[in-house]
Amino acid sequence: MISRIKQYFWIGIAIVAFYFLLNNHFIIFSYNDFVVLKKVEPTLEYTFFSLKQARPEEVLKIDILRDAGIEDIMLERGLVSEPRLDQILDRIDKLKEREAQ
Repeated sequence: MISRIKQYFWIGIAIVAFYFLLNNHFIIFSYNDFVVLKKVEPTLEYTFFSLKQARPEEVLKIDILRDAGIEDIMLERGLVSEPRLDQILDRIDKLKEREAQ
């Protein structure tokens, strides 16, 4: 009886862990420095994302991360300044408008 309860417990832990991965981005800055960012919708896309070697332009082109609020984390960590962020976002929006036409 106890062994069956242990099995249910571990299955429950696995389900909770998978659900947590589906609903959060893990933005990695270094080996032991990361931030957990809430996703807009459950998916496995960009669950783990490293900002260690990524350029701000590349990161901000990813709509899933922009919707989750990656730009706020980049501002807080000093990876990009407010005027530079506005410049990048304007450039990306213009490129998307051209592609839509």
